[in-house]
Amino acid sequence: MKLPSAFFRGKDLISSNIGKRLFAGSFWLVLGAVGGRGLVLISFIFVAHIIGKNEYGELSIIRSTINMFIAIASMGFGFTASKYIAQYRHTNREKATEIYVMYRTISYIMAFFLALILILFAPVVASKSLNNLSLTLSVRIGALVLLFSTINSVQSGVLSGLEEFKELSKNTFFSGIVQAVFIVICSIYWKVNGAIIGLGVGCFVLLVFNAFSIKKKFSGNFCKFRNIRKDVYKILWTFSLPSFFSSFLVIPVLWWAKTFLIAKSGYSEMANFDVADQWSMIALYLPSTLSQVLLPLLSNVKEEGTTGQFKKIIKVNLSFNVTITFIISLVLIILSKYILKLYGSDFNDFSSLIYMLFASVIISACGVVGQVIASLDKMWIGFIFNLIWGVWMILFAYLFVAKGRASGLALAILLAYSLHFISQMVYLYIKVKKIDS
Repeated sequence: MKLPSAFFRGKDLISSNIGKRLFAGSFWLVLGAVGGRGLVLISFIFVAHIIGKNEYGELSIIRSTINMFIAIASMGFGFTASKYIAQYRHTNREKATEIYVMYRTISYIMAFFLALILILFAPVVASKSLNNLSLTLSVRIGALVLLFSTINSVQSGVLSGLEEFKELSKNTFFSGIVQAVFIVICSIYWKVNGAIIGLGVGCFVLLVFNAFSIKKKFSGNFCKFRNIRKDVYKILWTFSLPSFFSSFLVIPVLWWAKTFLIAKSGYSEMANFDVADQWSMIALYLPSTLSQVLLPLLSNVKEEGTTGQFKKIIKVNLSFNVTITFIISLVLIILSKYILKLYGSDFNDFSSLIYMLFASVIISACGVVGQVIASLDKMWIGFIFNLIWGVWMILFAYLFVAKGRASGLALAILLAYSLHFISQMVYLYIKVKKIDS
């Protein structure tokens, strides 16, 4: 990397090729996320009325359980594919192709293996972790969501690495429409199981769309898995493994905190928290979508660009993410009374929603810093930060969820991520100072 003495001016970045790539990718991904994911959010509002608050709480913890297994199965493969395909797609096309073949193959193996494990041990998960043996079938249906979503994570990473954000946006939008429709229709007939079936249908449609996009955009004669070079396999240990451990910490810790809430107060409070969590995700849609652009762009600029460009991208994204998330969260807080009314009179936990929306602002900032750490190949450092976050999260959950309220869990998340962001920023400041020197 070159080391110029000053940053680009903001207007120079916007008018540059990098700026155009950043804003074009952001535009398409936001369009797909708002359209597709927004419809899915609306579909779950209908589901809350169709199945009732208690069953909605059951659906929420099953989705959380599935997401935990997805984090284990994907092992950060999509994240890794995005980074390294972006890094080598121009300078070493052959290596980028080998990376794609490796992660495509491994993702299929892991997806089928973990889905089988979840199907076989569904009674244990339902009875021991979810405290409800009757949810066994729901967990088994969720294994299909796990299967398709694990493969999707790698596919999306590949398309992001190629900066094919328009393709990814179209796929997300149209699969979101299908998913939203099937979630509502199936929940009418089969309640919780139907909603999960709808999720699975949407994930399968996205898998098919992504597969066609990759075949079209990543064309060529691919090498065989056994012919992949040793230096490509090293990425598994230097990047994918710590990425996996980082994901393995975050998702299961949050899942444990939710099961802890259920043990203290039942599925009704879980339903309250899930509504707050969903709207927190709405506030994070835009910044989390932009992060899909940020990692491949930072990785590509790190390989082909300058330190000035690299640092300016960080500053622009951090400022934008925090500002936009704060504005969206503030609007949602003002509208919180009307948001909860959408779900029915049983949903009236305003404090959980407010805590989670404030947490969204902090989480959006953490996301930018996390992408920077990843682009610098410091994933083991990222793992350490997540490990410390996990300790804080468990401690705060014990302190605030003990009374059996969803607001206690939301407050624990807000405090844990606040401390997480402070520690990350201290590290990033020291790291940038070293680059300058």
